[in-house]
Amino acid sequence: MKNERNGSVTAANLSLNNHSGNGKSEGKKDFMQSMGLILRRKWEVAGIILTTTLIAVLIAFLSTPLYLAQGTLVMEGSNNNYMSPGSDLGSLLAKNYGLGMSSNVDAEVQLIKSSRLSLKVAQKLANEKIQRNGKLYPVLCVDYPNDSSFVPIDKAAFIISQKLDIKKDQLKGDMVYIAYEGPSQLEAERVVNLVFDVYAELSGEQKRMMTRSAMEFLANEQKRVQQKLLEDEDALKKFMDQKGIVEVQGQTSEIIRSISQLEDARQGVNVKQVSTNSAIEKFQQQLNSLKPGLSEQYVAAVGPTIDRYQYRLAELETEKLLILSRNPGYDKQPDAIPEVKQINEQMESLRNEIRKITSQLSKNSEELLSVPGGQADAAKEVMDLNRRLIQLKVEQSQYQAQSKVIDKQLSHQRGFFQQLPENMVELARLKRSVDQNEKLYKNIAEQYAETALWAETRMVAGRPVDKASVSDFPVKPNKKLLIFSGLVLGLVGSIGYIFLRQTLRIKIDGIEQMKNKQHPLLGVIPDLEQERNQIFSAKGTEIIADTALSQSLLSLHDPLSHFAESCRRLRNNILYSHHENDFKVMAVTSPDMGDGKSTVVANLAVSLAEAGRQVVIIDADLRRPNAHTFFGLNVSPGLNEVISGKKKFE
Repeated sequence: MKNERNGSVTAANLSLNNHSGNGKSEGKKDFMQSMGLILRRKWEVAGIILTTTLIAVLIAFLSTPLYLAQGTLVMEGSNNNYMSPGSDLGSLLAKNYGLGMSSNVDAEVQLIKSSRLSLKVAQKLANEKIQRNGKLYPVLCVDYPNDSSFVPIDKAAFIISQKLDIKKDQLKGDMVYIAYEGPSQLEAERVVNLVFDVYAELSGEQKRMMTRSAMEFLANEQKRVQQKLLEDEDALKKFMDQKGIVEVQGQTSEIIRSISQLEDARQGVNVKQVSTNSAIEKFQQQLNSLKPGLSEQYVAAVGPTIDRYQYRLAELETEKLLILSRNPGYDKQPDAIPEVKQINEQMESLRNEIRKITSQLSKNSEELLSVPGGQADAAKEVMDLNRRLIQLKVEQSQYQAQSKVIDKQLSHQRGFFQQLPENMVELARLKRSVDQNEKLYKNIAEQYAETALWAETRMVAGRPVDKASVSDFPVKPNKKLLIFSGLVLGLVGSIGYIFLRQTLRIKIDGIEQMKNKQHPLLGVIPDLEQERNQIFSAKGTEIIADTALSQSLLSLHDPLSHFAESCRRLRNNILYSHHENDFKVMAVTSPDMGDGKSTVVANLAVSLAEAGRQVVIIDADLRRPNAHTFFGLNVSPGLNEVISGKKKFE
């Protein structure tokens, strides 16, 4: 409403502010308003709930039912005493070739999850084609049950790998659960059982490959040592026949014993170096097959710091060996010698430092582990190979350092040895060589026999304890859960929809919306339809003083009605909100027709007249003037005629 005198908006906000700060009443009020909104939109809510529930019902009853098959695999540790007590060679083979070591459950799980296993399972299913009930395996079909055309084997393998669920028991680390979901009970059962069979094949194949490599290494070493032993025995026999010397003097024996132990240690280091180099070559080939050129990046993995540690460790080991050679009675209790105990402590400290550096090298090499295509199996394999290569490189450095230190000590001892009589030196050398090769040959022969026995008895790390068992009823879809979810989704979605719609709408159809818009509130005019129907029996006009007045003039027809009272309250608010300004003109407008402008203006004019004010109503709606109908007047002459000049304003 405008004041023509100063052109400013003149209105008073009559809404009451709640100064009590009663949060509970405000919360209750908001709740009631929300419930009122939901009740007003109840049919929309019901329609959305019904729609989502029907969709859920259709999904539940039209989806292909899936059956679950489950089986259990137990991973067995190696308790077959593959490594002989104190056998360095057995320990070396176990470390480099994995012979006799306890099964790594995580590695076995990765084997079961591998695409290679899924492909073999798919190939076996493709060879069978038909289930026991005479139907095709669904996983081999393009669109079961609509299209029975065969899919490519690699696609069937991918589907199998996606449906397989492999889990390791967190409490019992050696238990692995294998589950498969399929549209056929027979297929689900068959797939799980085939996983058991194919896993046994692949695991056995891996074990056989490692065993073949180990036995090939042992056979070559055995052949080489045997040839050397025969040569040394012939040389010793010829020397003894020619010189007639069969025994070695006591002082010479002590020097020979030291040299013999050093050469034994040197021979053991040589064997370890050969085995380690063979294992490194094997792992590098595997690594290059996954990511070409990656293995060359490990050449510089072992830096100068770890070389120094390894060299010092080798010096201490050699020093310990010489002390024990001078004290033969302490072989079984070396810590009884104070010098040996101190050396052991220093060696343990060095080993701890080497472990830290090795661990850091493994972490720093993680950036090399990216495999194109995001193949999880290949990435896991690269990570394992990376860890093994780092460890083997560190061991290789250790053996090289030991070789240098032992060679240095051997050179020193041989200096004393060369001062002995020539015949005695030659006899001692030949006997020492024969003894060394006899021990080494015996050790290799025993290890070869143990490896062959292990190969016959320990081919598979895991064995099934529960063959596949299939559920009697489909596990998917869960019809009750789907229908309930559709019901809940419809309820939540419908309520969210109506609240969002209410928030986004710009139409003002309530007092609270007006307050929220922060517009001044002069008064609230109720809908007159209900009160008018109560007063008048039929719609039309009422004759007062020979004038046909509209029934909408309730302020005149029923001054005690709620509608008339609200008009008087509006009048008072307008007058007293600007009591200092005696304004003469008010404009009443709204955004659209039918909002009630004419009704408000006519009844407000009656209320102002009751207060002794002289009122003139000018209907400025030039297209659809309506104010004259309230008072039984003609539309002409009116504002149109004044503007056009046909009439003058009086």
